[in-house]
Amino acid sequence: MTEKLKNGLDFIGINHYTSEYVQDCIFSVCETGTGASWTEGLARRSQEKDGAPIGKPTDVDWLHIYPQGMEKMVTYVKERYNNIPMIITENGFGQMNNPNLTIACHDIERVEYISDYRDSLLTAMQKGADVRGYFAWLLLDNFEWIYGYTQRYGL
Repeated sequence: MTEKLKNGLDFIGINHYTSEYVQDCIFSVCETGTGASWTEGLARRSQEKDGAPIGKPTDVDWLHIYPQGMEKMVTYVKERYNNIPMIITENGFGQMNNPNLTIACHDIERVEYISDYRDSLLTAMQKGADVRGYFAWLLLDNFEWIYGYTQRYGL
């Protein structure tokens, strides 16, 4: 399967928001984490290691700000799949709905998040990663499957 991926794709699309620590539970002894399944590779996922969070936590429970993860992930795909062209198909910052935020607000956290993640992406590209595009998620807030409009992702 890996050989087909290395030689038979036009590009790889990547959604990237945050990073996690992952421990393999197939070949090492560990309890699988929440959401782990055979399709996910039976791994224990965590946003903490030795009690320290990976990156800065946000008010969205699954999202920690860790821009270095963008470079690491793109570099991994570059090395694993023979530098097939990549497109970052989703990247963005989520926050719980705040009635004080308006469409025209000075949203420092979102601006810093996107700027830092794009800088990390640029570092990977300067090291040779063939990245052909970047798309932010989303232009406007959308109705999330579980949370409705209580989490905001729009620019």
